[in-house]
Amino acid sequence: MKLIKDITQSLLWKNGYNLQRIRDFPEKNIDLLKLLVRQLFQDTPEAVILQIGANDGKTGDPVHSIITQGNWSGILVEPLPNLYNELCHTYSHLSKFQLENCAIAKEDGMVKLYRVKADESLPEYVKLLASFNRNVILKQKPLIPNIEQFIEVVEVPAMSLASLIKKHCIQHVNLLQIDTEGFDYEILKMAFQSNLLPDIINFEYTHLLPEVTRECGNLLASKGYSYLKVGRDIVAVQQSLID
Repeated sequence: MKLIKDITQSLLWKNGYNLQRIRDFPEKNIDLLKLLVRQLFQDTPEAVILQIGANDGKTGDPVHSIITQGNWSGILVEPLPNLYNELCHTYSHLSKFQLENCAIAKEDGMVKLYRVKADESLPEYVKLLASFNRNVILKQKPLIPNIEQFIEVVEVPAMSLASLIKKHCIQHVNLLQIDTEGFDYEILKMAFQSNLLPDIINFEYTHLLPEVTRECGNLLASKGYSYLKVGRDIVAVQQSLID
């Protein structure tokens, strides 16, 4: 049985890289997710992506180049209205994508999110921050000591992942991308509860407690995935695709 580490090393060799230890992965120079997508879906007529937490579709987005350079279709979800409007503009030239202005939550309805108010004194990246958990936003305090005065609560529409899957008649997803500032594990569980088993899953784990990250790993393994930590993310691939 091949592991994702073995596949990663093979892909890197094919692209002219040689790592002595996989934990030395130079994330800023090598895009592992993009290499895996290219390897697994290069002959797929139309691959499907589901992105939860799409932001503006470009700033720090790990799947932007995948979407724009390949033959993809899919669903992109972003709860904040201002970022959703930018997301629509980013992908206005692509007709095979459906965009949803909502949060993914445990139930349909309205939910409250913590976000950072726009202010010229703040770094540009904070406009992307929104979470169900206020403490996730407060992690920026070492860089922005007065961030508390800029935190606001916004109410946005929400739907469960099961409702989203039903609405868009999603049967299979090649790539599930999750970036929800601490809610990623909950969405991962929702996906599996809905019998959604994407070929590749990429999600941010840095806002998860260590024990929750371990639970993620155990859950992924139980569903037949091999996975690797790359920077702030975990990249998981269906083991059957790399055996």
